[in-house]
Amino acid sequence: STADANRIMHSLLAMDKRQRANVHGIASERADVIVGGLLPLMAILRQLDVKQLTFSNNGLREGLMFKFLDHEIMSSIVQ
Repeated sequence: STADANRIMHSLLAMDKRQRANVHGIASERADVIVGGLLPLMAILRQLDVKQLTFSNNGLREGLMFKFLDHEIMSSIVQ
């Protein structure tokens, strides 16, 4: 939920870089920038009143590729 994401963000804000680098799922080279990336995201979620957020291990390109492949597969089945 967005409330959980907000709690996680505040928890990360309370940590220093070394502590954030030890959090499972945060790459050590991103420990110094993770909070800066979360702040605008959380502001957008609050402004749009989003109730749920989904994080993915894949990137935007993979998502677009999966969407394209799903469409191509479904198109070939229908034909």
